[in-house]
Amino acid sequence: MSQHQTRAVTLGEWAQDIGRSTASIRSHWRGHPDFPRPVARRPTAGPGPGVEVYDLAELEAWRTAWETGRDRPAPQPYEVPGEPEEMLTLGAIARRLGLDGKTVTQYRPQIEDRAVWEQRGQRRLYRLADVVDVLNARRGVGLAADPAADRRRKTE
Repeated sequence: MSQHQTRAVTLGEWAQDIGRSTASIRSHWRGHPDFPRPVARRPTAGPGPGVEVYDLAELEAWRTAWETGRDRPAPQPYEVPGEPEEMLTLGAIARRLGLDGKTVTQYRPQIEDRAVWEQRGQRRLYRLADVVDVLNARRGVGLAADPAADRRRKTE
């Protein structure tokens, strides 16, 4: 018996593990020429050939290579540019990070839920380190911040 045990998973199981839809993986990833091939078929209760299963290690290795090689890589974490306790507007924080203001302000609801802020007249100031933490927690391009509330098409 081989000492190397592999875990075989369906695309649906893997999609759920990584927070993507099965339809997305079938439509966008499976068509890549270097996408791993099925290693076997899992029998189903009814008639038919069964469900294709893939080696989990191969899928994860492919995903890692895809993430690093794609045109829009996952967001890189930001360092806190200055004193972590400093209170600044979102626009000022964006400038410190070298970002367009909208890149930061589009996350205002998440920032207000998770960051310390105070109102000073017409300006709302946020704790710098908290805002950077929220930005670093982003999931990446094409992934919903809250998958449960994602209104995009979901098919299994």
